[in-house]
Amino acid sequence: MKCPNCNQKQFEIALYISEGNHNFQNLAELNQPYFYLNCGEIYSCTVEHNQRIENTTIVPIVYATDSNKMFFMFDAEKILKQMPKMINKLFSKTFLELLILKINFDLDDEIGYLVVPGASEKDNSIIEYNGYVFKKFSKINNR
Repeated sequence: MKCPNCNQKQFEIALYISEGNHNFQNLAELNQPYFYLNCGEIYSCTVEHNQRIENTTIVPIVYATDSNKMFFMFDAEKILKQMPKMINKLFSKTFLELLILKINFDLDDEIGYLVVPGASEKDNSIIEYNGYVFKKFSKINNR
């Protein structure tokens, strides 16, 4: 049910961004990222969570223009090969458009859970919304 006295969508967006891992919350509030990875480029990296380290690939999709927030996709190399047209549509979205799709669960089920918000850290890592830490980025190819 939508509140008649306020903009429910703005409230949902604010709530979504204010949640998540504590480190993500603090970093996301900064005015700009510590570093940028090129949107659309695939990077191999490590991901750490619950004292486990794995290898994966990510592709940055879009950065927020006013903060240290971004959307990126992990398992990117595999997904880009399987669904290139669907992924290319994501690159045409603004941060806010992608955020609204994420909040409304309007991203395709096959990739929706792989498209996540993150924030950069001064040690050249990216903290994902749920606390996963991505490190040691190495560009592996151009799209």
